[in-house]
Amino acid sequence: MNYKNGELIRKTRQKRGMSQAKLGALIGSQSMVSRIENNQTDPSDQTVLMLCDALMITFEEYFYSIFDKKQSKLSALANQLEIIDHNNDGVMLDKLYVLTQSQSRSQPDNLLNRHLFLMTKATKYHLKKQLAPHTIQDELVDYFFDIENWQYYDILLFSRIVYMVCS
Repeated sequence: MNYKNGELIRKTRQKRGMSQAKLGALIGSQSMVSRIENNQTDPSDQTVLMLCDALMITFEEYFYSIFDKKQSKLSALANQLEIIDHNNDGVMLDKLYVLTQSQSRSQPDNLLNRHLFLMTKATKYHLKKQLAPHTIQDELVDYFFDIENWQYYDILLFSRIVYMVCS
């Protein structure tokens, strides 16, 4: 039994302002949530996926927390953008936008910083319900058509870009 399950679920649930009853209604029952949080049972794989969905965390974030692995900068930003998007938090998004733009400009050859900035920018367009200018759309289309072997960061970027182009 992994004793970190209960602590992670409890802390995340409380951070989201969610009661055991509310979480239980989303995944099966309050008693199941209580048993997991009190380390009386480990959640099944299906329950873990339902918990991640209900608590707005990715499976990767859950996995890294349980097994003491460090989450990548890209995954952390993707998770943060999902929460910002869900909460329609323009203030936090503006702060991230300035930060990622600054990092991208200070290291123009750093592909990771460029991806982080584009993901943030895509979320900004989405929240403002604006369509991206054609110059940006063309740049992104060219980028994605040039990819020979898609990597995890390309998929994350693409998922964010869909928001920007299809607002």
